[in-house]
Amino acid sequence: MKFVTTNLLKIFLFTFIIGILVFSIDGVNLKCSGFIRKKPPCTLFINVHKDKFLLRVGGLIPGFLRQKYQSFQNYRRKSVKQLNNMNEFASEMLNQKTIQTICRRYSVRYQLPTYIKFIAPKRRFNFRRRSRSLAE
Repeated sequence: MKFVTTNLLKIFLFTFIIGILVFSIDGVNLKCSGFIRKKPPCTLFINVHKDKFLLRVGGLIPGFLRQKYQSFQNYRRKSVKQLNNMNEFASEMLNQKTIQTICRRYSVRYQLPTYIKFIAPKRRFNFRRRSRSLAE
């Protein structure tokens, strides 16, 4: 009986850890000021490479911001300036009621005021090595 209990415990811990890893890799992170108590203002960081932002909140944001986000997705490797423009548009055009609904869609705790910032982390390593041709 002891053998069965330890195996069940191992299986439970394994599935728990895998579940945490799967549900924590969604490209969204909420940061608030304060060390122990999380106090507003808060910032919702959305990773544009990992997260499917338009699928989750496409109907909540204005059409021009949706087009701007989609154009950034198409040209995200070429321009960081476009990401800064998109963050400016988001801060000017999204009111707190819309941001509250976005937080609810992401299952993130909303605190007044919360701001949205799109981020695109840089890759640390270049995985594709360019092969040199004989002409070089």
